[in-house]
Amino acid sequence: MNNFKKNQPKQHATPNLSSNNVWLAVGDETGPFEKNTDTDFHGVALVLARAEDWLDIASEKIGGETVRDRFTRPVQGLVQHLAEVYQRDSQRREKEVNKHHVLAAFDYFNWQKQLPGGSFDLAATSDDPVLLNLLESMRWLARHPKLLSIGIYGNGGELYQRLYRGDDPMAALGSLYGHLLAVAYPFLGNKPLLRLLLSGRSEIPGSSGVARAGVALPGSNRQPSHQTGGDRVNISFVQNSFWESLSALQNDIDLPNGALSRQQTLAAYSFPKQFKDQLDQEGINSPDTDMMKNLADLACGMMASLDPKSRGKKIRFNIDRQPGPNMRFFNIKDFLS
Repeated sequence: MNNFKKNQPKQHATPNLSSNNVWLAVGDETGPFEKNTDTDFHGVALVLARAEDWLDIASEKIGGETVRDRFTRPVQGLVQHLAEVYQRDSQRREKEVNKHHVLAAFDYFNWQKQLPGGSFDLAATSDDPVLLNLLESMRWLARHPKLLSIGIYGNGGELYQRLYRGDDPMAALGSLYGHLLAVAYPFLGNKPLLRLLLSGRSEIPGSSGVARAGVALPGSNRQPSHQTGGDRVNISFVQNSFWESLSALQNDIDLPNGALSRQQTLAAYSFPKQFKDQLDQEGINSPDTDMMKNLADLACGMMASLDPKSRGKKIRFNIDRQPGPNMRFFNIKDFLS
C-alpha cells in the first residue's frame, strides 16, 4: 500500500467518533531546539498507522523477535556497553538499560574500537550485533506497507526564521509537527481522525522557554517540559499550524466544520496515560506507547543521516529523502517555499 496516493474529497462530510478511519501517530525530534541562533541539524518525525493495524504491527517479527520486544528495550548488544558507561551512576544505568534509544547506538559505534567505521546502505549486513540490529530495524520501517513515516528537517537558523513565533523552542516544535500532520492528512482516506502522542523533552533552566512557567524552578538541571508549561505550548502550536496549513487546501480536500468537529479530528497529547485514556474512551485498542515513541526515535535517527555533518561520525547510513514507499523526509526550504 502506498499511502501517498491522494484521495478525492467528499464534500461537507463531518468526522465523528464512530469513524473507522482513526490514525494513531507519534512524534519525536532531533536537534537541541534551544535557541534561534543554533544552526545545527534540527527536525521532527512522525510515524502513523491506522488504529486497527497497530497491534498487528507490534506482533510482527524482526530478526526473530517481535516489534514490541525490539522497541521496548535497548538495541541488541548495547546492554553491556550501557552498564559500563554508567557503572558509577546506578540510577542512570537502570534507566538506560531499560529503553531503546538510537543515539546510544551511535555513541557505541564511536566507543567500540574494534568496529571499523564506514558508510552503509540499508541492504547491508554486519557481524556487529548493534549495527546489524539497526540495519534490520531501518529496513523494516522504511519498507513497511502500513506505517507512514514522515519528517521535516533543516538547520536551526532556517527553521526558526520560517516557523518561530516568539522566543520559545516549543512553539517551533509544535509548528513543525502541525505542518507535517497537514501534509499527511489528504492521503489518509475519508474523514480521518488523528490521535497524536508527542515524546517528552526537557529544557535548560536559563532558557526563555523555562521562564514561561512564571516561577523559579529548582536546581540547575534541565527541566521537563510538563513542569515548564512547554507541553501546553507545543500542543497549542501543533493544532494551530495544522489547521492553518490545511486552510490553504480547503478547495481541494474535505475539511471538518465547527470547533467540535475539529477537536474530534485532531487530538494531541504529551502524556501516554492521557493518550491511552482517549483511545479507551473511543473503544480503540491501545498499542504500547514506548514502542510507538521508539519507532519515531528510529525515524529521527534515519532522517539525521541526511545531515552532511554526520559524515564525521564513525558510522553513517546512506539514506535519501525517500528511503521507502511510505517514508519521506522534507527539507524546510522546500516545504515552506
